[in-house]
Amino acid sequence: MVNIEKYPLSTLLQKEFVCIKHWLDKIDPEKNITFLGGVRLALSPLANRPVYGCQRPEWAKFEDKTYIDENFRRWGINTPPYKIIAPDFDDAVAAFCLLNKGKGVILAADSSKSFHAGSAGLAWVKDHHELVKALDKFHDQTEKLRMAEFIQGIPCSILAMVLPKGVAVFDPIEILTVFEKTTNQLLFCGSSNRWRPGKHAEIMRDYTRLTGEKLAEEARARAYFD
Repeated sequence: MVNIEKYPLSTLLQKEFVCIKHWLDKIDPEKNITFLGGVRLALSPLANRPVYGCQRPEWAKFEDKTYIDENFRRWGINTPPYKIIAPDFDDAVAAFCLLNKGKGVILAADSSKSFHAGSAGLAWVKDHHELVKALDKFHDQTEKLRMAEFIQGIPCSILAMVLPKGVAVFDPIEILTVFEKTTNQLLFCGSSNRWRPGKHAEIMRDYTRLTGEKLAEEARARAYFD
């Protein structure tokens, strides 16, 4: 027996505990099972069975919000006006005055020091006072910030898979993110696949497919992304 509560799943799989191997050999003696793993779980093979899905280091940079926008521009995909700045007050104030059109800006941390999931690396800043607080928060977490004009809309995402012979693009999903007034933070609350964006769905899917094609062409990517 293995105490699951004591070990994260990734540790259990990487150590290939004997009980896991015996269980797999029992249900799959011919070793026909293929595993789809997590993007950050470098694990292959598992008990002599192939594991797919791990993200190569050269693909990870495309998830960095301070890197991807320049690629979108080259690929002909529109993004909100933005500036890449250091977490420095003078640079931030100058960019804020340029980008704030009345509803503030969104700050996004880079991936230089840690990986930010959900809304952990984001901040909605509406005035200079909030800007100081956000810079204090991100100062030791990042080397660069992307500051973009705040665009009113519904946060959403699209999952896609870059395959050897094309790109599979799925339906858009709503990203449930709320603004917590007491802490002045964005709070990620999950997602919903019941949302339907109407006529805009195909435009969004076309841009996602183009992104996948460019990832395959320029980085030889074979992975899923959103």
